[in-house]
Amino acid sequence: MVFEDSSSTTSTSSRYLGEGFRHEPDFRDGIATYEVVTESGTTTAPASPSVSATARRGSKPNLEYVFDDPAHGEPGRDRMLVHLIWELLLAVAVAGLGFLLYHADSSAFSGGGLHTLALSAASLGLVGAAVTDHPRIVELLRTLVDSGREVGVSSLRADRLSQELVDTLRRGGARVLTVASDGASQRMRDLVDRKHSEEQLVRAAQYAAAAGMERLKVYSMVGLPLETDTDVDELVRFTVELAGYLPVALGVSPFVSKRHTPLDGAPFAGIREVDGRLERLRRGLRGRAEVRPTSARWAWVEYMLAQCGPEAGLAAMDAWRAGGHFAAWKRAFVERGCTPTLRARVPDGRRAPTEWPVVRAPSVATVS
Repeated sequence: MVFEDSSSTTSTSSRYLGEGFRHEPDFRDGIATYEVVTESGTTTAPASPSVSATARRGSKPNLEYVFDDPAHGEPGRDRMLVHLIWELLLAVAVAGLGFLLYHADSSAFSGGGLHTLALSAASLGLVGAAVTDHPRIVELLRTLVDSGREVGVSSLRADRLSQELVDTLRRGGARVLTVASDGASQRMRDLVDRKHSEEQLVRAAQYAAAAGMERLKVYSMVGLPLETDTDVDELVRFTVELAGYLPVALGVSPFVSKRHTPLDGAPFAGIREVDGRLERLRRGLRGRAEVRPTSARWAWVEYMLAQCGPEAGLAAMDAWRAGGHFAAWKRAFVERGCTPTLRARVPDGRRAPTEWPVVRAPSVATVS
């Protein structure tokens, strides 16, 4: 498959108020398209709206107490050194306190001492890349809960849950069970190589309801390559099904490709496109489930920082100096000539790699 740019732009004069941000000129100047070329034919899908350098300039923040250089403040005096010295002194103080405690009672920092220290806390949170992959996770949770402690786990893999595990979490004070679907549809989950299925997510909802949980929180994302409205409609249908067991809060984030991942170099779906998908979700789930979306505008900023070169770092400083609002970021990316890399930097090193589309980079003016 090949993505080819065939962009065109239009102009609007409406104003848009983002989530928690000030009024800015409408950033949705137009919408580009790219062609998905397959063996069976060619279809056209929306890509990123164009970047415009015309935006209201915000007031510059006072940088006097952060750092100064020949262009900002007193030449040659870098006050960041003061902050570094304080950080070093704090680190030395913490290390010294730890040494004194270890010298007084070294047994408190090993074996049974650590076990006693952990159990002396009123509540504990288990953190890890995959907490439920621990072979004795249920036994660990049961021991902590039986000791009278509250236990929390941020997010769980739906394919590793059991009724006993969820029941133990509920006894430990948990009121919300959080899982991730990682795609609007099963087709999208298969595309990004997620191992869990609808059946496993439904089973998680059943476990949560049986344990007396108050809510099921599901993380998902929109804007993956080759995603269509049909996939979003499937997410609506499936979320309604989950809501039949207990209330559901759907956290939705726009897809942002990151370096050194199998989807490195994949284009951003486009601000207008993502906003359209989120609105489609809201309409379909109104009164049925709570939708908690992430801003499409700031997802685009994240995408530019992840996929552009060193010039994106300079653009970040420019945007911060200009007030840090979205228009400042957009203008900074344009003025610094930031162009996202639309190709994978490293090959997929997994034993069973996924064949992703090859992307041809469009012109800078059509990427946003």
